[in-house]
Amino acid sequence: MPRLVDRSLTVPFTQAVRTKLLFPQDQHTSSRWDDEPSVWLDMRSINDLEGRRPIPKEGSELKKEAEVPLRIVLVATPAGVDFGIQEGKGSDYKTIQKQKSKEADLTFEIVVTVKDNREDGLPNFLGPLTHGPTTGRFIYINIGKSAGQFDSCWDRRIKVPLGGITWDLINKTTSKLVLEARLPGKGKDGGPSCATVKPTDGWKVCRR
Repeated sequence: MPRLVDRSLTVPFTQAVRTKLLFPQDQHTSSRWDDEPSVWLDMRSINDLEGRRPIPKEGSELKKEAEVPLRIVLVATPAGVDFGIQEGKGSDYKTIQKQKSKEADLTFEIVVTVKDNREDGLPNFLGPLTHGPTTGRFIYINIGKSAGQFDSCWDRRIKVPLGGITWDLINKTTSKLVLEARLPGKGKDGGPSCATVKPTDGWKVCRR
C-alpha cells in the first residue's frame, strides 16, 4: 500500500504548485493532502533541490549535528595589514589566526558546527566563529585596527556569507576534504576588502 512522506518533508516548488515526495518503490496515488496541483518526485531527485534537508536512505539516520571544515582564501591582499578570524561577538571578542599580509594570498582554516534544526531544511551554522541571523550566517574577518593592529590606517571587517553551503556540499567533507571559498583580498580603493564579500566561485570541495 503506498505510503506518503510526512507533510513536514514537503518542499516548495512554485507559489502555485506544492511538491509532494514519494518513496521510490511507491506508485502514484490519487490521494492528496489538499486540492492544490501536485508534482510527484522520486526521492532520488531530492538532491536537485539545492540546499534542502537531505533524506536518509532506508536503514540509515540523518546526522542532527556535525562539524564542517572550512577554508577561506583571501586573494592578493594589500601588504602590511593584519587579518584574522573573529571569535566571539560584540565587544567581547578576540581575533584568532592573525596574519600580516605581504601582497599575497592569506589562508584561514576553521571548523564550524552545523545543525539540522531549521524549519526550511537549510543548514544552521553555529559556534563562536559564526555571526548574523539564522537565515544569514557569516564569518567575520577582522582587518587592521579591528584585528588589534592599532597603528594601522585601516579598520575594516569582511563578512564571508555561509549561505552558499548546502547539505550536499557538507556531506562531501571528510578528514581530507574541506569546503573552500576564495575571495578578493583587495577592494576597489586599493585597500583591504570590506563589508560583505561573496566567494568568487562559490564554495567548493577541495583537498586539505
